Amino acid sequence: MLDLSVPFYPVMMICREPKEYACNLPEGITLRFWEPGMEEAWGRVHMAAGQLGTMEKALRIFHQEFAPYPDELKKRMFFLYEGDRPVATMTVWFGNDLGYPATRLHWLSCVPDCQGKGLGKLTMDISLWLYRQLGCTGPLYLTSQTSSYVGINIYKKYGFEPYLGPMPDNGVQWDNEKAWAIINEKLAAYRK
Repeated sequence: MLDLSVPFYPVMMICREPKEYACNLPEGITLRFWEPGMEEAWGRVHMAAGQLGTMEKALRIFHQEFAPYPDELKKRMFFLYEGDRPVATMTVWFGNDLGYPATRLHWLSCVPDCQGKGLGKLTMDISLWLYRQLGCTGPLYLTSQTSSYVGINIYKKYGFEPYLGPMPDNGVQWDNEKAWAIINEKLAAYRK
């Protein structure tokens, strides 16, 4: 759930010792791995969640970040479906934002009418299970933003903590001190 009233600052989180979780799908929810032609399904989930404004932008990002690796996508990108409708997605991907190659949880999204029903937690359960199934080792990281403090609350429950090391030089304006002050204030109010 995005809170667009919050000033935007990006953050990174790291889990140094990822644990594996059981993946129990609720009735009516199915797990599907990416197949060619699911690019628009990926875009629809992210657009519905407010992360991407247009299908054109979604497809551009998909083609830049994922399309060159179709064999990896088939193993690493998954969707949760409610009937024929994609309602959540995540990718256990490659990253080097920590200054070294590391596994990254990339582009988690859940459509708004399914938020608050445990699908974010289920997506994390599947991601951490998949991390193990792929034979990944070492720290696992993700990027997020201040407006996603509800998601950050979930990530913390899975052992993710703020990454405060050297930030990547990728054109993003990082301000960890401001970002985590905002997030911690919002989380304190949210938990009440």
